[in-house]
Amino acid sequence: MTTPTEARAPRTNAAWTTAAAMALSAIAGLAHAQDATNEGKAPATIEQDPAAEAPEPLEGPKPFKLLPDPWAGSIDAGVVGSSGNTDNLSVRVNAAAERIIEDVEETRLFATFFYQQDDGEDTENRFETGIRHDWLLPDSKWRYFARAGYEYDEFQNWDHRIVAGGGLGYEFINNDTTTLVGRAGLQAAWELGGDGGDRFTPEGILGIDFEHQLTERQKIFFTGDYLPALDDFFRYRAVAKAGWEIMLDPEANLYLRAGIEDRYDSSPGADTKRNDLDYFITVGTTF
Repeated sequence: MTTPTEARAPRTNAAWTTAAAMALSAIAGLAHAQDATNEGKAPATIEQDPAAEAPEPLEGPKPFKLLPDPWAGSIDAGVVGSSGNTDNLSVRVNAAAERIIEDVEETRLFATFFYQQDDGEDTENRFETGIRHDWLLPDSKWRYFARAGYEYDEFQNWDHRIVAGGGLGYEFINNDTTTLVGRAGLQAAWELGGDGGDRFTPEGILGIDFEHQLTERQKIFFTGDYLPALDDFFRYRAVAKAGWEIMLDPEANLYLRAGIEDRYDSSPGADTKRNDLDYFITVGTTF
């Protein structure tokens, strides 16, 4: 006679066999479905074709530049003061920008502000700005230019001066270290306001620009204009500036500039000196 336990054993083994068969069938079905899904795709472990082009690297942020190419600029300032038995204050700020396209054209702009106070009284308050554009002639040392400017001076016989004109220029020297350019032309000058009233003067232009690189970090410069009145040969103006510049820190574009600026007017008006001479030492940066 068979015991109950012996009778149930075959059924238990059959159940396990049936369950295992069903599990294997399910696993096989999943594997077949995965193969069908990945059909035509290369295995993840297969290396890419070395001949395939590498993706271009992402560009990082561009460095900030105050002026767009090909413009370059500079700004410098100097402050001198004293307090005690005498109270003095002198402030000078210069700003400049230039755009040079080699063998094609050159554009230069500038602005200067100068203020001086002695014992609480203003002794100088002047602002000047101007622009000059040169057109270069191909394969020639000749050029022609146009320029315009504005000047305010509280202590002249006029309040505002506006000039505009142009002419021809010639490159006497132009190499890696030295530049010498002469200019000749005509301009109109309007002096407005002040005790002298409004005055229009046609003027001639005889000018020169000189710059010489002494070393990698040092240079000297000179610029001057002789401006004779065409309606009165006894009247003329002259403006000149000379200086020395040294680069203090090339990485920070930090420089020091020292020089003199002279402005002469043969007929300045009543109670006004003919000559104004300024000395300056400023520190600035290029950008």
